[in-house]
Amino acid sequence: MADPTIYADATALIGLARINRLDLLALLRTPIRVTASVWAEVADDPAKPGVVALLQARESGLVAVVEEGDADAFPELDAGESTVLSAAAAVGPAVLIDERRARAFIDRHPELQRAIAQVTGIVGLTLLAKNRGQLTAVKPLLDDLTRESFRISPALYAAVLRLAGE
Repeated sequence: MADPTIYADATALIGLARINRLDLLALLRTPIRVTASVWAEVADDPAKPGVVALLQARESGLVAVVEEGDADAFPELDAGESTVLSAAAAVGPAVLIDERRARAFIDRHPELQRAIAQVTGIVGLTLLAKNRGQLTAVKPLLDDLTRESFRISPALYAAVLRLAGE
């Protein structure tokens, strides 16, 4: 079976861009789809950290901005999260999403769990990179993310290090 199409939400893109590791997206099926709503959130202000890297990722074909999803499909979520989940649910791919609220929303809605093949975030992507030999250690990336205000609970941090053998 072919790898599913992958949609990314803002936090994952911002986190990877700020630590200069958008290259890790290449471990997934590319181009990574970014809804127009999410793209506006992450790339409209060129002065923000990581935006130049995001623009380069779009130019290189690593990410593709798509007019998909419904910003009003899930009123409990912000427009970006709603477009990502509604677009993904329509075609059954995977999502790269880190917002706790959005992941909890998926957990509470079995129809989304059935429609979306896989849900992961930056932490899962770093483990994948280590397992495929693209990273020698995940700890430096986790530390870089936390310095960029990406929230990782102490329990998750410890669990990831254990899984990575670090």
